[in-house]
Amino acid sequence: MTHQRLDLYEEMPAGMREYLSNYGWHFSKKLCDYAVSCMKNKNDRHFTEEEVKEILKKYSVDTSKTKGYDAIYLFNMYYSDFYPDALDDESKLAKAVKCSINDEDGYEGMPLTRYYADTIGKGEPLLWEKFM
Repeated sequence: MTHQRLDLYEEMPAGMREYLSNYGWHFSKKLCDYAVSCMKNKNDRHFTEEEVKEILKKYSVDTSKTKGYDAIYLFNMYYSDFYPDALDDESKLAKAVKCSINDEDGYEGMPLTRYYADTIGKGEPLLWEKFM
């Protein structure tokens, strides 16, 4: 059985429809950079696209199932939320990204969908036009 996203029937914020028509439910570089820059962590550290790609390659994480900057966002989110308490080194962070990418009950666009839900929950609207 194929399911449709429930939010397809709701009115979207300004600019969101255009963003989605360009990137789908995936991070553009600008939105990923913005989301990562807002992440707080114990070391005030954020990983660049190049650093993340190098680490994922080092640990043989295949990102061919991802689109846009989803893997970059995921790596930084896991670092921000779980380092060093649960994920205490690069290999574990890479493995967490791999698990998300290959999640059997996951769905297309899950990282952006969850991020968007977080912005709604925090009352932090996204200015979608800025992320094109």
